[in-house]
Amino acid sequence: MKTKLFYCLLIVFSLSSCSQKKSLNIKGTWKLVQQQAITGNSIVNNFPGKNDVDAIKTWSDNYFMAFSRSKVDKIVTDGYATGTYKLDGNKYEEHINYISYKPWEGTIVKMTMELRNDTLIQTFPVDDKGKPDKNGSWVEKYIKLDKSSGVKTGYIDQNPIGVLMPVYLEKGIAATVEKYKSMLAGSEKDNYNWDRSRLDHLGGEILNRGNAQDAITIYKLNASLHPDDAETFCTLGWAYQNIGDKKTSIEYFEKARKLDPKNMYALERLQKVDKAVAYWGLVGSATKNGWDGPDINFNEDKNKKGVWVLKNVTLTDGEIKFRFNNDWSFNLGNNEKGEFVNGGDNIKVKAGLYDFTLDLRDDSTPKYTISRH
Repeated sequence: MKTKLFYCLLIVFSLSSCSQKKSLNIKGTWKLVQQQAITGNSIVNNFPGKNDVDAIKTWSDNYFMAFSRSKVDKIVTDGYATGTYKLDGNKYEEHINYISYKPWEGTIVKMTMELRNDTLIQTFPVDDKGKPDKNGSWVEKYIKLDKSSGVKTGYIDQNPIGVLMPVYLEKGIAATVEKYKSMLAGSEKDNYNWDRSRLDHLGGEILNRGNAQDAITIYKLNASLHPDDAETFCTLGWAYQNIGDKKTSIEYFEKARKLDPKNMYALERLQKVDKAVAYWGLVGSATKNGWDGPDINFNEDKNKKGVWVLKNVTLTDGEIKFRFNNDWSFNLGNNEKGEFVNGGDNIKVKAGLYDFTLDLRDDSTPKYTISRH
């Protein structure tokens, strides 16, 4: 439900008017400041409140572009959407050409809008008569962003992927690289954050669509722009490993290790190349196999480098840790400061059924989440 909520949020950053005779001028950028879910007479305030969301949307004459970041139960998710729209009085239709949640692509969202000065209130989904869905609807409030608004968008308006992904979908990889370079060299440069993770994310979005070679083109561009960042070469090594090019994969992991001898991901992957079995596992007194193992295997997300998932594990009262290849060379736990580090202390758990996620994409700050059913 939370995931669906988030993607609904991406789709519907839209506007209209109280007047049926005059359409609104919606060109510009708007920021979400409140979101409520309504079912019957029940109103739940999701943001601000239950969820942490940073979301904006921009309209031209015929097109919209939206991007956002949400945090729900320690899980951070980025989302993007673009397409065309129709505005007639207070009736608005959004035609979604691209969205990071693929099932929504090609769909149409209907809603009603009210504009009060620089504040937008929108309700969705609605039927052809503008009545909210009886099974549940959303009401969202936005404010217009300008130099005098005093509102800063933080992360969102600094990410160039919202511009680049539509170019890729319409014109392909060569045009995407050309657009990126022109943005980086032109007057738009100061409007965006150009750190390494931005192109990593773009490559991941392209890879999610099954275009491995195009993703590698983006990763190579990233490495050329950040030649001293070991993570760019880790990403290339991972990408080549996924397409079965073992030799090239090793070359990039070795380069990453040369730049950063302590890079855990590069060391882990080089070890994986040399062993028939290579995985992160769960070990401990709370597991059925105890501290001697064998460990309970995680599965790596095929489209997210360094994200490992383990679901529906029954544990007893006891302690656990995470380790690589049934070996204590790489073992993760919490230190006295509560930081998740190699060689950290055991993690105490109560009996129950659990899901685990290991997020090792950033070598300097590994993360984990534990969810008890």
